[in-house]
Amino acid sequence: MLDPTLIGQALVSTLQNIPTLVSALNNTSANISLHKFQYGMDYRLKEAVYKMVPPAILIAWDGTKGGNFSGQQIWKHPFLGFARLQNQTGAETPISLSDLWVLIVNGKLGSTTQNIRQVQIYSGVDIMDTPSSFVRQDEEGMDFLEFQMVFPEIGDN
Repeated sequence: MLDPTLIGQALVSTLQNIPTLVSALNNTSANISLHKFQYGMDYRLKEAVYKMVPPAILIAWDGTKGGNFSGQQIWKHPFLGFARLQNQTGAETPISLSDLWVLIVNGKLGSTTQNIRQVQIYSGVDIMDTPSSFVRQDEEGMDFLEFQMVFPEIGDN
């Protein structure tokens, strides 16, 4: 089984390589980051999502589950993404959560014609399963985007 942290880091790097997505995040690729689960109050996922400073995307590993056990995809590695937009009042080109989702799944990587759904983001994982997105509200009633991407592992590494 592959180390999920390495897959998560590759996912963050891949998202940072989508120029239109980075542009929507104030042209700052560091606004896309990986949550690391560590013991202690400062590392709870729910708190990290709540404290995100928009615009930002936070990626978090969501456990590992069994694949189809055909010998081809023994493990599946789901990752959650959380995206917050900054206040769009007065923005020259306002962007919505649905616009942001389209940039995440359809934005072209670097100078290629491929999007994140068409590439292998890390050696040993297959092209992701079809991703999903959801609109959520935090404790203050503020909307944010939650999405899931699942990466099937090739074989049993």
